[in-house]
Amino acid sequence: HHSIFEKEINNYFKNNEINPIVIAPFAIHEPGLNARQKLTKVIEDSGFTERTEYWIGSRQEILNGILDLKKNFPRTKALYSVAEIENFNFLASTQQISLRDNKFANSLLIDGKKIDLDRFLSIKSTSYVVFYKFYPTNRKPVLSDVFDIIISSLFPYVDFVLTEGNLCEIIKTIQNRHNFLKHLVGYSLKDINKQMVPNVIRHGLLRCLP
Repeated sequence: HHSIFEKEINNYFKNNEINPIVIAPFAIHEPGLNARQKLTKVIEDSGFTERTEYWIGSRQEILNGILDLKKNFPRTKALYSVAEIENFNFLASTQQISLRDNKFANSLLIDGKKIDLDRFLSIKSTSYVVFYKFYPTNRKPVLSDVFDIIISSLFPYVDFVLTEGNLCEIIKTIQNRHNFLKHLVGYSLKDINKQMVPNVIRHGLLRCLP
């Protein structure tokens, strides 16, 4: 999500298509490196390992911070309206952009311009997922929710996603209630077990089981 956000910042005043690929070992052309060494090098150069360690170590703190903010956006009726959810997305998204690149946000304010959230699709996506993960229901939060939020930053830039069932349901809800992620097809792990594995066996591609 860091990489996608940086690309959105760099492309804010342009119309370039954003490439969602984060690491690409085939782009390393140094002679003498095998495929494994290329992959190791590109991961080291990207800072991916350090960021992963940070997120793993910070999951509980991040989750607690999100849950602590729930009291700031109480529902006015039994259910949140679409307008209330859109307002949440606007507030959460603009706040995230300001926190993650205050210099950029301040430059727009100085020029008297509003932030165009359609230029920050990754932030809009994570804001919707945060809302539907924690606000409408009494579902018990878990640490893996933090990683669901992180990977959801890629949703606007890919065609398919394979993830766990709760996040697949959230994707469907976002598609049904908001004009967002309409292109995305989500598959849960159960879908893969039911559809892909039998097809693989049926076509003789799976010769043995461990």
